[in-house]
Amino acid sequence: MSWRAEQVYTVANTELINHLAQIESLRPGLFKVDKLEKGIRSEWTREIFFENEQHERRGSVHSLPEGGLLVINPSMYRVSYDDKDNSFYENYQVYKENKWNFLKDIEIEPIIISLSLTPEQCKLLAFLKRLNEEFKQPFVYYKCEMWGGDIDEEIVVVFDGEMRVYYFDDMNGEFKQMIGTEIKELEDTTALQQGLKEIGLHLPTRFFALHETSFDWQPFLIKNF
Repeated sequence: MSWRAEQVYTVANTELINHLAQIESLRPGLFKVDKLEKGIRSEWTREIFFENEQHERRGSVHSLPEGGLLVINPSMYRVSYDDKDNSFYENYQVYKENKWNFLKDIEIEPIIISLSLTPEQCKLLAFLKRLNEEFKQPFVYYKCEMWGGDIDEEIVVVFDGEMRVYYFDDMNGEFKQMIGTEIKELEDTTALQQGLKEIGLHLPTRFFALHETSFDWQPFLIKNF
């Protein structure tokens, strides 16, 4: 079974949300995740996070940044929870096919890095760099492809005054950091863990509740601008 994700994470704040909402075509992709209880639907995960403090997997429990997590254009999946007459997921499936189209109307020089990103993705990085400079808060670009639980590709690009790149090297199965032309191996962490750490979200393990296909995004869609 395959799993793909491409989205942006940052700390939620009203000024930033209002700024992004000025891009009308981006509004369906703005989500403020402030309480995991509203989104976690898996009974197994709910038991670990909220019901059984003695669970053997209790060490995977994580929280959210203070003030909530702003997620831009998450790659969500419609699952069995959402099979019946759910217009939210039906509409989002259509929206996400062209979710980065708003970039066509933004004049900005793409940021090119040597990780096989498309021109659109490179332009998105430049957009995040501009947001970081304007709002003085970190932004995390996340891209991942998995098959059968194994990572084929994982790229995390952080903008926080400077650009930091973390990625999975599928040639040797290691997570690495790219600093200019220098490559360093990440020790005892993953690209995702390192990236989210920089926005105040600590993952004790590789598990991230928002990446469960059963996670319910509907309660977190920002509707009032």
